[in-house]
Amino acid sequence: MNYKTVHIKKLFIIPLFILISVINTFSQETGDVPIYVTPEQRYARELEILYDEIALSFGFLRDNSGVKGKAMGDAFVAIADDGAAINANNAGIGQIRQPQLLSYIDLDVDGTSFLGYVHPIRDLSSFGSSVIYTRNPEYGEKITVVTTAYSWALQTEGNAYLGIGAKGFSRQSDAFDTNGVAADIGLWIKFWNSNLSLGIVAQNIGPEMKLKVNDLGALLKRANLESSLLPYYLALPNKVPLPYSVKFGMAY
Repeated sequence: MNYKTVHIKKLFIIPLFILISVINTFSQETGDVPIYVTPEQRYARELEILYDEIALSFGFLRDNSGVKGKAMGDAFVAIADDGAAINANNAGIGQIRQPQLLSYIDLDVDGTSFLGYVHPIRDLSSFGSSVIYTRNPEYGEKITVVTTAYSWALQTEGNAYLGIGAKGFSRQSDAFDTNGVAADIGLWIKFWNSNLSLGIVAQNIGPEMKLKVNDLGALLKRANLESSLLPYYLALPNKVPLPYSVKFGMAY
């Protein structure tokens, strides 16, 4: 191989390296985002982000109440042995055989307060009701959830309970208001001659929530969206889906 051959190869390699670098840089900058996006496409994308932001505001419909429930997380659905079970797994209140009143008050500015009562009735069944109140002054937020639940034994020994509950809720804030109704269905089983228990619950079953936008600019700001498509948002749907969830837990 002489000097001329090596020199020619270098002349080809340098432009090829530059071309690959340009293509790689361009692909990193553009990604999968189309170069041309119509206002309708952008609106659909931002609407999805907006719905995600609204859904995040309804975590209280999935979160557990009570000190034990919050500490154990979703595993509490397998225990469900106090008044907080009204919201966590309503089937569990069937194992409560004495009247029980459970409450707590969070003294923080943006805290949550809970009040729940369970009353056992004949045939190994129980009735319960609770109220949850949450506030968040940063967004002018006030949330109220009222839940009623009923649980009855599937067996005379009281090893398995089925629960059904209904709830009504209202969320008010500077950006938007929502309200609606939903149902929860739970199952709690304790296996014979052991401390092993199992719980499963389907939460927030029902129609879409009603949505009322109070301050579109504030809502878009919360979702980190630009307001350049403001005219398109005038046709914003007035209903959003419930945050449906299924929880399963085992305890020993």
